[in-house]
Amino acid sequence: MKIKLQENEVSIVKLGDSKENNGVYTRTVTFEMNGRQFDREILLTPNGTGADYGDFDNFYAMNKETVDASLTEYFSENHSYLNQPNP
Repeated sequence: MKIKLQENEVSIVKLGDSKENNGVYTRTVTFEMNGRQFDREILLTPNGTGADYGDFDNFYAMNKETVDASLTEYFSENHSYLNQPNP
């Protein structure tokens, strides 16, 4: 699944397992941009069903805000803008 954010095109490659720590749920997600893969720990939005979404589209739809925030942080940390590789 491709995500377009801040003129960058990023693909979700893999969804890891959900983890719980003191009532906070996270999930490691592998993304790819410009042929380079990277992992981000995504804070999960409570979905009220307990479903552990395995479908990329459903996962992104349910957690769009936290996924976008994590990717924006990644772009900032790595100076990745406009689909340009890191300098």
